[in-house]
Amino acid sequence: MNLEKIYSHLPLSLQNLGLRIKSSRINKIRYSPEFHSLLDEYNSMSFFSEKEIREYRDKRLEEFCRIAGNNSFYKNSGICSFSNFHNQKILEKPVVKENVRNILNENGYDTIDAHTSGTTGSGLVFKTSLKALQEQFAVWWRYRMWHGISFGLLCGYFGGRRIVPISQKKPPFYRMAPSINELMFSGYHLNEETAKDYVDGLNKYRPAWLHGYPSMIALLASYIIDQNLKLEPDVKWITIGTENLMPHQSNVIQKAFGLKPIQHYGQSEAVANISECPEGSLHVDEDFSYVEFEKLEGTQYKIIGTNFTNPVFPLVRYDTGDIVTITGKSCGCSRPGRVIDEIDGRSEDYIILKNGTRVGRLDHIFKDMVNIREAQIVQKEKGKIEVRVVKLKNYGSRDEGLLLKDLKSYLNDIEVEIVYTDRIEKTENNKLRFVVSDLTPVPFSNAGVLRT
Repeated sequence: MNLEKIYSHLPLSLQNLGLRIKSSRINKIRYSPEFHSLLDEYNSMSFFSEKEIREYRDKRLEEFCRIAGNNSFYKNSGICSFSNFHNQKILEKPVVKENVRNILNENGYDTIDAHTSGTTGSGLVFKTSLKALQEQFAVWWRYRMWHGISFGLLCGYFGGRRIVPISQKKPPFYRMAPSINELMFSGYHLNEETAKDYVDGLNKYRPAWLHGYPSMIALLASYIIDQNLKLEPDVKWITIGTENLMPHQSNVIQKAFGLKPIQHYGQSEAVANISECPEGSLHVDEDFSYVEFEKLEGTQYKIIGTNFTNPVFPLVRYDTGDIVTITGKSCGCSRPGRVIDEIDGRSEDYIILKNGTRVGRLDHIFKDMVNIREAQIVQKEKGKIEVRVVKLKNYGSRDEGLLLKDLKSYLNDIEVEIVYTDRIEKTENNKLRFVVSDLTPVPFSNAGVLRT
């Protein structure tokens, strides 16, 4: 019996004890004295000039290339050096998965296990250095502190961790992890009947900061609105991660909580990080990794990154599969870093029309659909989609007509079927995939790489 099964059979008091022990260990790993030194260092670079930040980034990249150049994988695939860095072939996840042992370099480093979630069926298990993990949390905490979130503030966490046994039928559907100061809510029990318990938990512990998957926070927000639940604590910040924030999710969160969620982009591989500043712009954290943007179509680019913080598992010019929109916007906040207009999602999050055209960024269709709790687009054959909808109580024929009209206006070369359901299946890690396609993605045209 594994630890998760043992945990699920324990009484509540022993589950809480287990979480206390687990969170204490996590706290020691993430937030050692070295973490605080790294946080100070990253904070000191918050207002570097563009020239200063590029010099810092390139110096780290050059040092990283010397280390990666001695790695058996890069020796076999071509010498990785700073001088010919941009001649290196772009690295894709399937190649990495096949060569984990060759890429790995544990000599002289304290390491811990890491993994990607594999929302598209392609998870990756690897190792990272302890310092690299702490650097990642340092850059995350820097952006939180930009917004006034103080280190150690109680956080109401809404994510995919199985902290409440799936078989549990009665509240509470949350647990407290004291050492990391998180009130952790289950992502597997939230529904129309249990929503009040989630609000009761917030009212009891009164966290000023909520963080987690936008799909889960938006789902709770919809229940708060639909059931007119009374939320007593003054929530001052909502930060989201892991999933792409969709406009209709942002709208329902703002309506329920009275504030706009703050965006952030990152991944376990640590090859790129993008943070929202207090002015609302999305900045590339140039001091954390080396980020390139591969031209796709129009103003869309794919994120290519190099994780110079992690010599244990060096990823050079790694294809994240994630897509952003860039139009050359600037920001007046005085923080460095290229500005991203929108984080669009993954290259798999597209549907294919009858004529072969690939269309993405479909979440805008649902922006004004205030009576939809959740939605998902499923495509099993070219030119046809199934739109799965979970209705709010005020949803009616007018909403359906508006949805069909908007779908047809965006997608005039496709057959649409609306399917109503009580719930939408999530991934194993409780993430909501907005587009689920059984089709092989159509390659984008490659028109070069944008870098600075």
